[in-house]
Amino acid sequence: MEPVNERYVISDGVRTMELHPVEGNAHAAGMLMAYLPTEKILVNADLYTPPAPNAPATRPTPGMTSLLDNIRRLKLDVAQHVPIHGAPGSHADFLKMFPDPTTARLR
Repeated sequence: MEPVNERYVISDGVRTMELHPVEGNAHAAGMLMAYLPTEKILVNADLYTPPAPNAPATRPTPGMTSLLDNIRRLKLDVAQHVPIHGAPGSHADFLKMFPDPTTARLR
């Protein structure tokens, strides 16, 4: 067991995974998200689960807003979201849930 309070990198020499604490998250203190920079994949639990195909768009939840804030704060280049619970989805679809994601204010 090792606490992670800032970016923590794990590599097997071929693939790299970054672990980042999720700041401003009311869901659970100490929550982490995993980012695979080469693949541009972001893995999270409970902050965002892409909706089923053809499901109506939903409004952003506080968890989704927190996730977007953290992606921007860390300057992550995300192409795909992989939730712990549910099916993967694109970052473009994630951004569609925000009225204007390009000007959304960081907390």
